[in-house]
Amino acid sequence: MTTDEERLTVVNVVASTRVAEELDLPDIAIQLNCEYEP
Repeated sequence: MTTDEERLTVVNVVASTRVAEELDLPDIAIQLNCEYEP
């Protein structure tokens, strides 16, 4: 388990149609326990 001090921050996301048609970045951030600011 991670503590509050062990948090990740998503800084930069590059779009690519090879990964998927659409990425749900807020949901990905929740799954990774990351901060996401559009």
